[in-house]
Amino acid sequence: GAGGAGAAEPEEEVWTLNVYGQVEDASGDSGGPTMKEELLLSQLLQRMEVSFEGGEQGARTVTWEAGMHEHPARRAFRVVCPGKPGGRAVVKLFLDWRPMRYKLPHTLSCIVGTKHDTKARVVAKLWHYIKRNNLQASGDPTCVECDQWLSKVFGEGKIDFATVNRRLSSLLMPADPVVVEYAVPTDGPSPSRPACVQLEMDLPLPANELEDVLKKVDISKRTKTMETRLERLMERLEGSRKRHAFFLAFS
Repeated sequence: GAGGAGAAEPEEEVWTLNVYGQVEDASGDSGGPTMKEELLLSQLLQRMEVSFEGGEQGARTVTWEAGMHEHPARRAFRVVCPGKPGGRAVVKLFLDWRPMRYKLPHTLSCIVGTKHDTKARVVAKLWHYIKRNNLQASGDPTCVECDQWLSKVFGEGKIDFATVNRRLSSLLMPADPVVVEYAVPTDGPSPSRPACVQLEMDLPLPANELEDVLKKVDISKRTKTMETRLERLMERLEGSRKRHAFFLAFS
């Protein structure tokens, strides 16, 4: 015959770790940070890794990558963990730098004065260093006579500055991820004892702001061109006036 209904199985015990982020603009008119609504946390990351250690389920890692997900942008991530809370969580945030930001070798950072920077800024700082220390060859300004610091960076006594961008490609390393370590509490309400970290990063301009900037740059260029033409016209008028006065003196 048919058996009776069995007892309901107990629900599996789980807990969650929430990773939340928002963008603040420290230059707000209100005097304090103002939140930017245009960009959410997932739009600022290339990848996120969450590793758990010392809990009931042992060591495990959960990874999220921007290129592998087509979900809408989100301002928070929720990681569901089986068992009881405890142990340690290590969150690694690989930021989506725009433009790309790199980690500089020690010899190069001693010259440019920063440990992390964009390639364009590194090239510009190297050029200023070369100009400031008169390292351009007298016969060829594109040729650089390396001092002891540049020799340590490039391994040569003389380089062509046009090759600097290519040479930097093998020297610059991806920026280290931001690492947040969190001791998971074993009791208390959720959320409990959150850990916070504040980061500084270059953010891409929203499309409307970028368009405004490009328009201003274009207007500035056109204004400069008109000013140059006006100066030349004034010089021609002044020359004509002087010639006219000269001829009148002998008429």
